[in-house]
Amino acid sequence: MFKSFISTIFIFIIAILIIPPVLYADIDNGMLLSMAEDIISPLSPKHLKFVGNTLLWDAPTKNIDGTPLEDLAGYKVYFGTESKKYTASYDVKNVTTYNIDNLPDGQYYFVVTAYDTSGNESRYSKEIFIKITINKMPSKYTLTINKGGTSTGVVTSSPEGINCGSDCDEIYYSSTVTKLIAIPDTNSFFPDGVEVVVLGQDSVF
Repeated sequence: MFKSFISTIFIFIIAILIIPPVLYADIDNGMLLSMAEDIISPLSPKHLKFVGNTLLWDAPTKNIDGTPLEDLAGYKVYFGTESKKYTASYDVKNVTTYNIDNLPDGQYYFVVTAYDTSGNESRYSKEIFIKITINKMPSKYTLTINKGGTSTGVVTSSPEGINCGSDCDEIYYSSTVTKLIAIPDTNSFFPDGVEVVVLGQDSVF
């Protein structure tokens, strides 16, 4: 009785070892591999740097398990105004650059990740910091001199630009302080010099 029981167990173990290969003998090994879910993520992008206003990085070439990265699909850029606190992200697709032209002045911290065709995303790259300061030139406006009355003479300006006479208007940046200097002809009278501030609109004096 005991020997019969042992024989039954032995036959069952042999069946477990032999039957599966027989059942799957016709299935190609490549097909089995393709049916397996890809859960291996790429390594992180390396060597982040800024050139002008463009963020650049190097593409990873391997997965985290050391196998070649053959299904790289793209990158995501994360950034925020505090270190390790990223409040915005952009999928830049399969390019290794990101332009920051549209960001307002301030300090920003950037990281980049890589992802594959199965959606596996890498860890954050090494963080990089940049301070953006855009020096915007003020607007320009035209100052025009209009000599009224019966007196004659010339009006000049400091800083130079107007010599009216012949040149009675000049373009200045907004907030420029310009002094107008009247030089009357003989028997004519002009008022003392006048200081003009160009405040954001074309002006006539």
